[in-house]
Amino acid sequence: MNKRFNCRLCGSTKFTEILDYGNVALADSFLRSKNDIFLEKKYSLKLVICDICLHVQIENQISPELLFSNYVWETSISNSIIDYCKSFVSDMSANIKITSGDKILEIASNDGTLLQEFINQGFRAIGVDPAKNISEIANSKGLKTINMFFNYDTAKMIRDEFDTFELVVARNVVGHTYDLNGLFSGAKHLMRNCATLILEFPHLMTMFNEVQYDQVFHEHIGYHSLDSIIKITHKYSLKVYRVEKIKLHGGSLRVYITNDIYKLQDISVNKIIDEELSVNLISIKSWMEFKERVRIQKFELLNLINYFTKLGKTIVGYGASGKGQSMIQYCGINNEQIKLIADKSLMKKDLYTPGSHIKVCDIETMRRLRPDIIIIFTWNQFEEILVQEKDLKNSGTKFIHPLPIPHFI
Repeated sequence: MNKRFNCRLCGSTKFTEILDYGNVALADSFLRSKNDIFLEKKYSLKLVICDICLHVQIENQISPELLFSNYVWETSISNSIIDYCKSFVSDMSANIKITSGDKILEIASNDGTLLQEFINQGFRAIGVDPAKNISEIANSKGLKTINMFFNYDTAKMIRDEFDTFELVVARNVVGHTYDLNGLFSGAKHLMRNCATLILEFPHLMTMFNEVQYDQVFHEHIGYHSLDSIIKITHKYSLKVYRVEKIKLHGGSLRVYITNDIYKLQDISVNKIIDEELSVNLISIKSWMEFKERVRIQKFELLNLINYFTKLGKTIVGYGASGKGQSMIQYCGINNEQIKLIADKSLMKKDLYTPGSHIKVCDIETMRRLRPDIIIIFTWNQFEEILVQEKDLKNSGTKFIHPLPIPHFI
């Protein structure tokens, strides 16, 4: 573990602490047995804001090889993500006028769900992803995936073999990236003239408004506003020309970036900047207020859990996601309070959650248990979950959405 002494945007060494998560296990470090608990490693996690440029980030870093070389999240396990990938390709065809046969590169392409949709609609698409296990899944499906971390050197290698691309996509990547210089210089190197780079990331403003403190774990290094993205792109002679709000990951931005500095800027850019200014997002004072709202959310969630536990009710969690592990560990929830965590991923079945050591089960096991209370830790997919679990809901199981204040849905 290396303590980060420099802001990842401006290089400053001056920070103000927002939240201290304590020493916590890595959000994706699931345990194979209870015996592994004795060997479990924990690491300091603090959310801070730069005193100079006001970029929100974590103070400490874990080796990216440890975090990403073996990954336990597959995009294809979520129906809503699959549907989203289909609409994404249609949106790109309409908004940036790419056509069948054009070349697409996806950075951090995971199991190739989006690549497959591009190929289905006649594009030539390849991906690059650091996770060996996930890249093997994509390649086994015939989806060309380069198993490497993306940086400028990787970009040079890709360009030598594949030349440049009409579209470069980096969905939910910028917040994970240690080497921002490598990400943006590499992406620019692979963009043909007047090409587009698409960034998608959870919007800092939504995180602030909805008290999404569970977005914070070691895998997520930086938390981005449109303001911070514009600052980064200026460094590389790139231009943000359009922005869209999307529902993914609880409220994200899709940012259109071009290497054509003369391209007209859409009114959507200033609109989002004005919204960020209206809530005083880029402010140390605002993030101190965020800290107090997090304290209240934790208090209310633990009160609910303790109340139903004393009544003898069976409580399970839904979604063994990174967000869920962050919230569970921050709140100090244990396996006496929550009996099981249900998850669709077969990679996580029968494992134990990091830090809290709650057993992960499949969805059918949860249904057979017929719990009294389900806390939806993958709250960004709660609508899909409620549809899938309508029989449980109709039979009396109560569902809790934990944010911004725990409430029944």
